[in-house]
Amino acid sequence: MKFHHIGVVVNNIVNDGKIIENVLRSRKTSIPFHDKIQKVKVTFLDVGNFYIELIEPTETETPVTSFLEKNGPGVHHLGFEVEDIENEITKLSKKGGLVVCKPVLGFENRLISFIFLDSLPFKLIELFSIPQQNNSV
Repeated sequence: MKFHHIGVVVNNIVNDGKIIENVLRSRKTSIPFHDKIQKVKVTFLDVGNFYIELIEPTETETPVTSFLEKNGPGVHHLGFEVEDIENEITKLSKKGGLVVCKPVLGFENRLISFIFLDSLPFKLIELFSIPQQNNSV
């Protein structure tokens, strides 16, 4: 597993993104795009050795909307790039992980999956496959 990003839920990608870019002197690496499967808008900010993924819910009845209502804006998950997503899911499941989203097509046409691990302080891990071509964020 290779650490890739911190997923942060925000109220507004454009406004919150500008603030984060200004404070951290980061640069946007993708324009906001609508992930219809996850029902969110997403953009990535490059902060040096990793990325911050900003996530804005686009509908009222989604897990991300529930997270935002319960916790306010903040860290949602840690994202890891993996060579074999099914193998990593199996490994984390054996360590008590609960698959909350089976592999589906996500950003950059990568397979993504979310695993809940109550034993970790950050609880939610996103696993995603390495890109099939040279288009990685």
